[in-house]
Amino acid sequence: MAKLMGMMGLGGDGIVAAADALPGRSQAMRVSDQHYVLRGRAMRAPFPENLERAVFATGCFWGTEKVRETGRRARRDDARRARRRRR
Repeated sequence: MAKLMGMMGLGGDGIVAAADALPGRSQAMRVSDQHYVLRGRAMRAPFPENLERAVFATGCFWGTEKVRETGRRARRDDARRARRRRR
């Protein structure tokens, strides 16, 4: 983690001390019962036994936006290259 944080210019081990961390929520966030796109899929436990849980944390909103925008740009550029090759 320290190497990753160093590469991002943040230095240190990047872990916030418990005393400096923001408090957690007193109530769970409201979440829909069903997934909007994958209709019929539950958004809350209990989940089917064949599924596993994966949690992805991106850190901050702006970092997430940058990654998303970079991916969008890459897909757009790939589509342009593919169109050129077809000509």
